[in-house]
Amino acid sequence: DNDLIPFITYLIESIRIHYPSFGTALLNKLQEKEPYAKERDTATLSALFINEVASIQTTIKLVLDDFHVVQETEKISAFIEYVLKNCPKNLHLIIASRTRPKWQILTKLMLEGNLLEIKQDDLLLTIEEVEVLLSECYKVEVDNDDLQDIHALTEGWVIALGMVGVRLQEYKPLPVIKQEKHSLSDLFQYIVFEVLDKQPSHIKSFIERTSILEDLSAPVCNQLLGIQNSSAILEALFEKHIFIVSTNPSQYRYHGLVRELTENHLKSSNYDL
Repeated sequence: DNDLIPFITYLIESIRIHYPSFGTALLNKLQEKEPYAKERDTATLSALFINEVASIQTTIKLVLDDFHVVQETEKISAFIEYVLKNCPKNLHLIIASRTRPKWQILTKLMLEGNLLEIKQDDLLLTIEEVEVLLSECYKVEVDNDDLQDIHALTEGWVIALGMVGVRLQEYKPLPVIKQEKHSLSDLFQYIVFEVLDKQPSHIKSFIERTSILEDLSAPVCNQLLGIQNSSAILEALFEKHIFIVSTNPSQYRYHGLVRELTENHLKSSNYDL
């Protein structure tokens, strides 16, 4: 939930699965603050949460998945940042998010060696890693040329490589690589349009209409679309890991299959550029 009181309540209940007595004092305080907590309550509630965690003698690993959904809620963001600033030694916080929180404490934690940050590029497999994946997990051996083709097609995305690996177990390498693009498109179509549908209309339109470009830059996008804010849009898309990768400073491109899908959608929608 994107309000602080339900958010903290969910945290308490998740920890109570393993520590049933956790958070009693904090829950009582939350009941006093219902239905909504004020900004000045954030530090108090954070301190109570920290004290409750510190009272447990064992390590707690707390996972916050899809944190980007609530990240823009100031009170929730401030609550977690306060916890990080005063984090008890027995708490390990794992945050999974499409966007990087803009907490100043992150730099300090990184310099102290108390932060491990895994970015999108860290999750993309290299050619060597693709070879190991196909060989050890799918028991498939491919020659160097086919390996290059597979890596170019998937760009190291594990979910796409999984589909390729399954197909390679049944068919010879070269034909399946040439045909796999169609199968991967089914997967990517679901992913792409699921993400597209959640974007504001002007961002969705920007993505679809610039999909005809092999290389993306603010001046070119501005000229194509007759707008002046392409630089801000491109930076936001890159920061949120939405379909684009950086090739040079202020230069971007879409993932190959994403570009093809959105370009086809553009054509079928009869956009007037």
